[in-house]
Amino acid sequence: MLTSDAVNRTWIVTENTKGGSNVTLTLQWNGSDELSGFDRTNCFMSHYLYPDWHSGPAGAANGTGPYTVSMSGLTSFSPFGVGSGSSPLPVNTVANADGKITVYPNPVSGTELYVKFEQTTKQNAQIRILDVVGKQFAQRSVDLTHQNGTVIVPVEVNNLIPGMYIIQITDEAGNPLHTERFVKQ
Repeated sequence: MLTSDAVNRTWIVTENTKGGSNVTLTLQWNGSDELSGFDRTNCFMSHYLYPDWHSGPAGAANGTGPYTVSMSGLTSFSPFGVGSGSSPLPVNTVANADGKITVYPNPVSGTELYVKFEQTTKQNAQIRILDVVGKQFAQRSVDLTHQNGTVIVPVEVNNLIPGMYIIQITDEAGNPLHTERFVKQ
């Protein structure tokens, strides 16, 4: 999850009929959507094309609120985001007292999503997959009590239909460690 230098929004754009498009896309957001450190005088749109994010040219956002940024020559569609400066747009990592947690790939087109726990403390974790209205589709317990260093946990997503989901990771007491949206293609 991004915590600075970006707009706290993800735009999921699709085509009704795949192929043949060549468009200029404009994204719009409010000032309240901007995370700390975001610089709208030097920002860029970024487009996710598996397995990497591709950033457009940096420049000033348009408008006085809401704000916009555009990118031309788009021929494929998937998640888009807006970052600035040295924004880590492609990274979904959160560091907390329990180490760093990274969820990848996003979007996921295969049968598994991966959760990487780095520098873990000795505790158990719960991984839940929810839809955007909170209905739970999967749950998995992870025993980190005997692990040192980095642990990568596969999470099956082959039973999910294409769409937006939420992965929620909590400690054994139910305290949140990491929550983020992901797209199943």
